[in-house]
Amino acid sequence: MKSVPNNAMILAAGFGRRMLPLTKKIAKPLVTIIDKPIIHHIIQKLVSLEIDNILINTHHLPELFIESLKIFKKKVKIIYEKEILETGGGVLNAIKNEKKISKESPLFVINGDTFWIEKKESSFLTLSENWNLNKMDVLLVLKEKELMYGYEGDGDFDFLEDKKVNFGKLYKSDKQNRYVFSGLQLLNPGLLNNFEKKSFSLREIYFRAMKSNRLYGIVDKNDWFHISTIKNLREINNILRKP
Repeated sequence: MKSVPNNAMILAAGFGRRMLPLTKKIAKPLVTIIDKPIIHHIIQKLVSLEIDNILINTHHLPELFIESLKIFKKKVKIIYEKEILETGGGVLNAIKNEKKISKESPLFVINGDTFWIEKKESSFLTLSENWNLNKMDVLLVLKEKELMYGYEGDGDFDFLEDKKVNFGKLYKSDKQNRYVFSGLQLLNPGLLNNFEKKSFSLREIYFRAMKSNRLYGIVDKNDWFHISTIKNLREINNILRKP
């Protein structure tokens, strides 16, 4: 088994506008699923693997994160962003300013509103075991769109290879794509070394990696949930509370 990277970043600076008015008073990663904030579920999965250098960027309602995450003590560090840097800018800001992040080691990056139940192997272990810096710059966890609870879109990516595959190089179809990006990934921090913009989306990183055939994806076997609206949140909680 390959060693598991010890660095992780949870993206939690967004406004969660699609869940207004709920997210006017509470940040979306702090919304509860089965009586626990979404971000707590993520952190506990990381800590269970002894990943304890966890960075969390905030902007909207940062004081709520400080209070909620006290129970994790030294395992997490909260970074307050005075202005929204978007997903890519948030990661770049952390890499530049946090000495603990090794630019030689891959970095777990997780959207703060990502929720999944691990019935199979840990999704973090799946990423670690399939990571190969010689071939890839980004490895995304994917789910078949029809198996992503609550998802109603056209999908995000498909595999460059034809037929049925569950791991490989990714591309984006002009039509519908079979797979949805889950919100969990492993990336090479060196990708951002020469990025000049301060605020940008990680999507720019994906498309750069795609052009050089270094964007990879792997289909995960665990149960994944897409949390977008208040109705969506209510439905998912009802499903998970059923005996």
